[in-house]
Amino acid sequence: MTALNDLARSADDVAYVESQLNAVELADRETSRQKSTLNQLTQQSAAWLIAVSSKHLRDEGVARNADSTYNGPDLVQWLVDRQISKARKEWERDSDTLKNAAERQAEAKAIKYEEQAKGLQDQYVLRADVLQEFEAMASEVRREMENVSKLMAPDFPEERRDSLVKELDNHLRQVLRRLAAKGRVIA
Repeated sequence: MTALNDLARSADDVAYVESQLNAVELADRETSRQKSTLNQLTQQSAAWLIAVSSKHLRDEGVARNADSTYNGPDLVQWLVDRQISKARKEWERDSDTLKNAAERQAEAKAIKYEEQAKGLQDQYVLRADVLQEFEAMASEVRREMENVSKLMAPDFPEERRDSLVKELDNHLRQVLRRLAAKGRVIA
């Protein structure tokens, strides 16, 4: 307080500071009084606070203080817990009905799909098996194509044999390159 008075430059400043300090002390006392009042509510005040009848408070067996008054914060917490419990029970009841119907439908679909899959199991081949067979076949085709010029060379006229073999090899390499490029695009 001395520090605030030292900052004051006039009697009006001192009066203003003192009035503000008094207001803070009054508010603090008022807050303490209100808190103590909320900790000792009569049955009618407690019923009014949470918007229920006095009879309802008594019938529900809400916890009381030792002097038979009600504690406001505890009362509000009781009401919130009760509302949460009530909402949870409603939700569980509703969700059990919906959940069971949804679960039954999902299980029926799963069983149906499993039966369909069993029926189709012999009709479909695994992708890995197809890919392995394709690679083996492509390798075999490549070897055969590379040997075509050697196999056909005896059928060519001798004077043009070398040039025809080279030309045939070039054409076969181009075909293999185009097929390899297509294979990369597809994969």
